[in-house]
Amino acid sequence: MAVQLQLLARRFGRWAYRECLHLFCHLFARYLAFLLSIIAVEAPGQGGGERLIATCKYNYRPIPDGYTRLLRLLPHSDKDAPVRCELLDHHLLDSGTGTRPYEALSYVWGPPGRPSVAYIKDLINPPHFRVLPVTENLHDALSRLRDCSLPRVVWVDAICINQEDLGERERQVQLMALIYVRSLRVVVWLVDPPLPAGTDATKEPADAERAAADSNTTLAIQALLSAACGVKDKTAKEVISSLFQRAWFRRIWVLQEIASAQNALIMSRHSEISGQAFCAGLDAFDLDRFSLHPDTRVRAGSAMFLMGGTAFQSRQATREGPASNRFSLGVRPLWELINMFQNREATDRRDKVYALLGMSSDVPTGLSPDYTVPWSDVLRRLTGNLFGGRASVEAWDDSDVSVVTTKARFLGEVDRSANRPNTKDWAGGGEVRIRWSLATRHPKAEKLHFSYVNYGASARRTLSGDILCSIEGVSAPVIVRLYGNYLVLVSTSVTFQDDIHLHATQPLTWSPETSHCYHSVSIIWDWGSSSADLTDSQQWSFGTQLPHGWTQTAETMEGAALLLRDASRYSKAADLCHMAIEAYTAGNGGDDSRTLASVKTLKSIYGFWGDKLGVPAVEDFLQRDLDYLDLPEKRVGLVGKIGDSAFDRFLTRRPRNKQATGEAALKVLAASRRLDRFKLLLDRWGGDINITQDVVDTAARNGRHAHEMVKLILSRQQDLGMTRDIYWAIASDQGLVDSVRHRLPEPQILLEWDEAKAKTLDERSE
Repeated sequence: MAVQLQLLARRFGRWAYRECLHLFCHLFARYLAFLLSIIAVEAPGQGGGERLIATCKYNYRPIPDGYTRLLRLLPHSDKDAPVRCELLDHHLLDSGTGTRPYEALSYVWGPPGRPSVAYIKDLINPPHFRVLPVTENLHDALSRLRDCSLPRVVWVDAICINQEDLGERERQVQLMALIYVRSLRVVVWLVDPPLPAGTDATKEPADAERAAADSNTTLAIQALLSAACGVKDKTAKEVISSLFQRAWFRRIWVLQEIASAQNALIMSRHSEISGQAFCAGLDAFDLDRFSLHPDTRVRAGSAMFLMGGTAFQSRQATREGPASNRFSLGVRPLWELINMFQNREATDRRDKVYALLGMSSDVPTGLSPDYTVPWSDVLRRLTGNLFGGRASVEAWDDSDVSVVTTKARFLGEVDRSANRPNTKDWAGGGEVRIRWSLATRHPKAEKLHFSYVNYGASARRTLSGDILCSIEGVSAPVIVRLYGNYLVLVSTSVTFQDDIHLHATQPLTWSPETSHCYHSVSIIWDWGSSSADLTDSQQWSFGTQLPHGWTQTAETMEGAALLLRDASRYSKAADLCHMAIEAYTAGNGGDDSRTLASVKTLKSIYGFWGDKLGVPAVEDFLQRDLDYLDLPEKRVGLVGKIGDSAFDRFLTRRPRNKQATGEAALKVLAASRRLDRFKLLLDRWGGDINITQDVVDTAARNGRHAHEMVKLILSRQQDLGMTRDIYWAIASDQGLVDSVRHRLPEPQILLEWDEAKAKTLDERSE
């Protein structure tokens, strides 16, 4: 018994020793952590016991729905001192109205090159500050905004929103229009220097370039201030133009931010100017005379309009529903905004859509900021809303391109020469004149060929020949352009200007119910293309940008061919239809019903083409290897007018009904002056066709080559009847007459023929 008690005592002792050692180590570790937590660097010149914890990252505290955070910048007399601030919860959806005592910052995050930090007051241990990483551009902006003696309250997205919490990001994005509307002023930080063309956007610009950009910005602001006061320095145009190269003018989020502003202030490192003075100065310099890239001009124009309007109207953000926390400025319909700004830049592709929702007057159902949804799904939802529920949409997460397969009908085409730009339009838009198809003209205005439609900012993207088409089940037509073998979306959301017409007093009406001849097509929508890309086919080789090897189906190629046929683009229509036939044949065989239907489509294309422009249609037909389709008989009549290479192709073809084709061609050539082609046709095809009496009679009446043609025919075919015209054609050739004397009529008839010919010659001589 004693031995057992000793063993138990030893075991208990060892267990107690281990537990005590473990507890001691745990307490010692906590003590060390406490010591580290109070080791800090005191802010220069401040004292007061406030310390910066350089090794501890700031942890956000969740905020309720309807709240946002505001950033209080703590003052400091040293501009190079660390940026210290604190976050305050602010209820946006309370009963208060009007502006709130804070400013909202509009800026570009900038490249990540050299990250900086801001020090945020610890919510749990207020005397201490914790680290929050920020971009250098934001750090510079906060340093510039900080006052030397008074706190300054601002809203900054990178700090006031927990960027790592996707749910919070989504909720705050829906409130952003309201956040900026409620601010006393929007401060535009216009410092991010431009990067030279062709450089990597992730590389930080050199210090010398940064200093030059800052200097140019200061000079430009000073020049604009002087111009706003009536003193214009014409030599300052270059530095003013350089302002619009700033990244701020290229970003999509800044549009909503400046559109929401009750007042605007443009700020650089060393100068600042109000939004109204900025616009007044630009007006004095006349922006239209600046040598700006078209995209840069539009970006500058839209910013000017939005800034210039802040002094003359009260901005309001409207709640989309009593149970919704999403607010919008209601500037324009979403599709118009997309037309204007789809090529603006965003770090997250989804923001190309989400940034416009706060300005749109109509938001599609099921489309709201959700950063858990991949870009491809966002694009599918958006594109499906535009093209209706009957369309199918393909999109990819790593591409700005989506492909919409739907049914479209040709309405008309753009007449670029008659476009009417609106120089006062905030997005650089205007009106486009449309040349309507016969099927879409107003029933009470039969002579109406042209009409103007309002395409806003998209007017600048259109070119002569762009196709206006309706989409099945959708009320608003779209404009597409042919690039290579693809139809590319140029713009959406047409608005008819019923009061503007050239050739009719009755207003033009359009409705999808007037539909017929809808064709299945694939339309490509590239969100990354600029207006310059879309107006210069040499710069934009779209075929190399198609993602993941996407190709058109035979059905959509045939549908595009029919759409182009309706638009009188016959050559390209024939190209696409021929490709569709090859695809159908490869997949289903030449006797498949879809293949035969596509052949019928190609025949209709050449039929329409031949009715309008006969010779080009026949030449194009003959240059193609179309062994499954014969040249229509009524087009054979043009073999005397087509070019030599096309005629050579005609001779080398093997039509299915060679007798009918050859006879028709011989008859046409027999009536023409093309003796050379008549001989070639007889040499190549003479053994395969039976020359009819009609052909030889036609040759005999040829005013210039009757003798040669009849002689060629008679040497090949001996069973033809001898008529007066044939006899007259060979009468001067006694040897030929003797060779066919057995086929001549009685001498009395020949004598009458000779007398008739002599009489005819006498009448001609008189």
